[in-house]
Amino acid sequence: MQERDWEEAFKAFEANDVHVDEAQRAVSEYAPYDDAEYLRPNMQKEATREKIRAAGRKSTSYLVSELMASHLDGIGEHGEALAIRLRTLPRVPRWSPHAASTALAGVALDVLRTGQPAAAERFARRALRWDPTHPPALVTLAEASLLGGHAGEAFGILEYLDGIKWPKELGREPLTKLAKEKGIKKPASVTPYAPDPASLVQLDREEASRALFVPVLGSAERARRYSAIAATMSGRFALAHRIVAALTSRPVQGMGVDRAREASWIKAVADLVARLPPGDEAERALYARIGAARDHKALAAIVDELREKGDVAGLRAALLDPQTAIRKDVERALAELVGAPPMVSAFDLYARSSAGPDFLRSVTVLPVTAPPAAAKSAPAAARKAVPAGTTKASAPAAKSAPAKKAAAPAKKTAVAKKTGAKR
Repeated sequence: MQERDWEEAFKAFEANDVHVDEAQRAVSEYAPYDDAEYLRPNMQKEATREKIRAAGRKSTSYLVSELMASHLDGIGEHGEALAIRLRTLPRVPRWSPHAASTALAGVALDVLRTGQPAAAERFARRALRWDPTHPPALVTLAEASLLGGHAGEAFGILEYLDGIKWPKELGREPLTKLAKEKGIKKPASVTPYAPDPASLVQLDREEASRALFVPVLGSAERARRYSAIAATMSGRFALAHRIVAALTSRPVQGMGVDRAREASWIKAVADLVARLPPGDEAERALYARIGAARDHKALAAIVDELREKGDVAGLRAALLDPQTAIRKDVERALAELVGAPPMVSAFDLYARSSAGPDFLRSVTVLPVTAPPAAAKSAPAAARKAVPAGTTKASAPAAKSAPAKKAAAPAKKTAVAKKTGAKR
């Protein structure tokens, strides 16, 4: 594949407006591959390698493509991995910081391994616009910078990775070895790297709500990391601070290098969010009360108070809180206030309760009481959305119509708007 193909795939990705139902279909398509045969395949066998290649080539799910491409990267088949990633890149939701940064970082690695360091640098920088803390993208950027004659930037990235305690075997050691092989020495002055919230792509709140409600596969820590970034991308700074507070209050799960990777990444996101303004005063106060609640009774009292006041905005904010013990109470109270029928999804409730014209223009909620045949025939009908943390396709349905077109890349980011910073 030529550079023109890479750029066309990226342009299609950057302009896309993937709907919640389409993203959920990608999650559903991933389910059959969520077992040892595909998660931990024996890539020493040619039959297994061909099965992985075939799955990557035929699947329309960006999640399946990413999994298969990562296995092929592990055995050095970077050209095949690149072709798989580029085929599904236009389907990767640009409103998902997790999906977007992962896909773009994978393309950057494959482009680098196929001998194009300048293009790899470009794609690594693109990945960082969706997650400026992304260590694998930073390692690729550092390597491309070394090969491109920018040692100062490469060593600055290395110092940043050391600062967040990224495992040395995944960053410093291979990069130091490469520098030694190429005869590249650390310059007297380096270019420090620091993730900048203002460099993030801007999302409006409707787009961010998709990222907050569509599940991120993997650990709970990963899901919360990316929820914090999605909140930051849409200017919901109080929510970002609340998510990070919940994320850092518990020990990191896992063992060995996987645990070290996650702990390092959490620190990086926490440092990023620490640079944000405190956010909306009312939301800060609400999240502080939820965070301080000691038991379900205290949480229920908060929800009862919001319901009695008719505080729809407060309940919508509480619906996004990472405290899962409050979720069902909030859903019932919100459904009561907005007159929603029972058994609607959290995303549907969030859409129904929006008073914002931008949100209502971009999400059309169909009556959940409509007969299935009528719902299927409606042109704007979408299929199912799944609340964050839910992975089964049988979750309650949420209906959404095509959202408004993505903001032009040149627009100032949400963080820049709030802080006055420039991109």
